[in-house]
Amino acid sequence: EKNSGVVDVLYYKTKCIPIFLREFLNRANREGAIYFDYDQNTWKWDRDRIEQMPISGNVAELMLTKSRQLPGPTLNLLQQAACIGVHFDLDTLQALSGRPPGETVLHLGVALQEGYIRLRDEPIGLQATGGKWYSFTHDRLQQAVYLMADPAWRSLQHFRTAGYLQRRYGADDAILYATATHLLAGMPHLDTPEIKADAKQVFFAAGKKARLAASYALAYQYFDAARQMLGPDCWEQDYANTYALYNDLIECAYIAGPKEAGPRLFDEAFPRTNGSLDRARLHLARMEAFIYLTEMRASFEAGQAALDLLGRRLPERPGQPAVLAELIKTTLLLAPRSFESILALPERSDPKTRLRERIYFFALQYAYSNSNELFAIISLRMQRQSLRKGLSVYSYSGFSLYAAVLSLGFGRYLRGFEYLELALKIAQKNGAPVAVGGARFALGLSAPFVRPLPECLNYFETAFGLLQRAGDITTTGAAAYNIMSYNMLLATPLQTCRDINAYYLGQVQTNKQALGIELQQWYGQFIDLLLHPRENGELPDPQVLLKEKYGSFSENYKSMYFVQWMQLYYWFGRYDDALSIAPMVATMEQAFVFHISYPEFYFVRALAIARQDETNGSDDRKDNLKLLHKALRLLAKHNRYAPANFHHKYLAVQGALYLYEGNALRALTSFHEALAVIPKGYYYSDMAAISELAAYTALRLGRLKEVSGLIEQARLALDTWGAQALCRRLKAD
Repeated sequence: EKNSGVVDVLYYKTKCIPIFLREFLNRANREGAIYFDYDQNTWKWDRDRIEQMPISGNVAELMLTKSRQLPGPTLNLLQQAACIGVHFDLDTLQALSGRPPGETVLHLGVALQEGYIRLRDEPIGLQATGGKWYSFTHDRLQQAVYLMADPAWRSLQHFRTAGYLQRRYGADDAILYATATHLLAGMPHLDTPEIKADAKQVFFAAGKKARLAASYALAYQYFDAARQMLGPDCWEQDYANTYALYNDLIECAYIAGPKEAGPRLFDEAFPRTNGSLDRARLHLARMEAFIYLTEMRASFEAGQAALDLLGRRLPERPGQPAVLAELIKTTLLLAPRSFESILALPERSDPKTRLRERIYFFALQYAYSNSNELFAIISLRMQRQSLRKGLSVYSYSGFSLYAAVLSLGFGRYLRGFEYLELALKIAQKNGAPVAVGGARFALGLSAPFVRPLPECLNYFETAFGLLQRAGDITTTGAAAYNIMSYNMLLATPLQTCRDINAYYLGQVQTNKQALGIELQQWYGQFIDLLLHPRENGELPDPQVLLKEKYGSFSENYKSMYFVQWMQLYYWFGRYDDALSIAPMVATMEQAFVFHISYPEFYFVRALAIARQDETNGSDDRKDNLKLLHKALRLLAKHNRYAPANFHHKYLAVQGALYLYEGNALRALTSFHEALAVIPKGYYYSDMAAISELAAYTALRLGRLKEVSGLIEQARLALDTWGAQALCRRLKAD
């Protein structure tokens, strides 16, 4: 009697067929609905949780074979419910079935008793409007019952359901997807101009909503359905709405439609488009789609086609003289203006320059990975447009990148940071999340060169939320990657980093962009290599791994990837491998933003060079000395403005140079000075690397007692950081 309630539920769920019962009990135990209480030495269960668990697929198959034995009206009502969906409410089912209330409840009671459906307690969809809600006990059961009905009858029921939802709920956004999905399934019944016009509006609104949520496949489906509702003279009779539909449809078709759909729709719309501005916007739709697909060259070519229509064109392979010419023009225009006068500039109204600036903004993503000169030219042109034509949503970008020119090209880090703060104020004046988020992102990139690193992480965290809200998928992924990078530099415990990475991976997965997802997946693997010792101590081949798992990486992110592999090789004591992988970054080393993005490259390469055998050939030694001096000059510049972040790195590279030149005593002094200035609680990986290199140097000097203390210091740093794989390597060595 005590157990009768749960026994009834188990019978209802499994029909007491032994194999199904065993499967269900195991699942209930895994989910905590049934558990053993060791304190009381007895089994316990949560009846409500068990009741809410879905039946297994096997039971669904069994019930399906029995469904033809149901009374005809009951089966017909279930099919009507299946057309509504897995979840349905009594009011909707009753209205659509046309049955008297008592008869509907009677037949639902039969279905309930036989286990085909169940009452729902928790809210589903529009349950807040009241009424009694049900669910099929398994989605496979709902699908099977649905497919038993005649296809033409099903199509009619979907059409009727869409109409009922519109009449009952009006323009409620909560039922937009449901209404659009029912209309899709009821397409054969959208057969009059009035019905088509109404359906087109629903499809277009649902497509907009799906596109905003980065559900491009769903958006394409809805937009294309809206296109099918258009009349033969739509371009002439309703140009504005037809153009708007095609513009969104083309972007989604390139991203998620059949291979030929994007080019076909573009060729269909382009000749019927009025004027150069609208035609340029169609090219812009292609440009944005290619960026989402990380096809950067194709994106740049689409942007060039758009600029051609606007009377401008970007140089394909600009040299330094072209950059200098643009810089002079910008400086002359900027010279007489104060920050206050720039902030007071009016909002830009000219549609042509607004569109051109948007194209420039997206072209930056190609230039970032392919041409430092082009990157500079675009940013300078954007800034001049803002000064001449007024501020716009993308004006922050021109000023942010001008700041990068000042910082990287001329070493004016403080002045550059002032322009970044101006860019943020410009963005805040506009108020658009994409602008404020983008400005904070730019501040995050440059802040470590003028601010202590702990203050910098917040820029990216704030930028991520704003950019995610604005739908800027590419920069959102980059912000998530930089959040992980800063947490690693700040020596956030690796397990915490793993949890943070899992959170941001879940966030970028909602955007469905391969690049953003792969960046977080790589960071997860990077952390795992440090967290978990491998049995044989081997590391995966970075080239094979890149090809098999991270095919969406652009050249810029490939550089990031190989810099991190240099770090891994160095931390695992494979110094020659760390240096052998450095040439893979050589092309990007010339890029405009490389120094600001990858100071770790110079730091790790310098430490690895210091580990080189003194018997290296004279040519190799000469080249290595040049590389050490280059790293020292770069870090000296960074140390001048942000000693909290770079002083210990500068001293360590100075020690590496002394060591390579054969002055082990001065090297050891520099290493000790470096360890002494590392901010407390941060940079554990640097502390471990410098301590181990200092121990190597002390060993060469015969200071064995000092060696032991330095190795212990390295071990403690790695243990605090949580890098158990590196602790194991250090112990083995």
